[in-house]
Amino acid sequence: MYKQCMEDYESIKEVTYKSIKNSQHTTTIVHDWKQKIRRILLDVKSEFNQWIDKFTYKFVDRLSTVGDGMLNESDSVFSKLVKSMEDQYKQIVKIFY
Repeated sequence: MYKQCMEDYESIKEVTYKSIKNSQHTTTIVHDWKQKIRRILLDVKSEFNQWIDKFTYKFVDRLSTVGDGMLNESDSVFSKLVKSMEDQYKQIVKIFY
C-alpha cells in the first residue's frame, strides 16, 4: 500500500514537473500579451484625453470669439450662456491643472 502511494506520488510529481516545464513558454507569452495590451490601452487613453483637450480648447476659443463682439444687444441671452460656459470651463481647468 505504501509503495503504491509512493509510486503514485512520484508519477504525479513527474507529470507536474513536465507540465510546468512545458507551460513556461505559454505563461511568458500570456505575460507579454498582457503588457502589450496594457501599453496599448494607456496609449489609447492618452490620445483620447488629448482629443478631448483639443476639442475643449477649440470650443472655448470659438465661444470667446463669438462673445467678443459678434453679438448684438438682442443676443444677450446667448451672450450670458457663453459667459456661463466659459466660467464653467475655467472651473474645470482649475481642477485638472
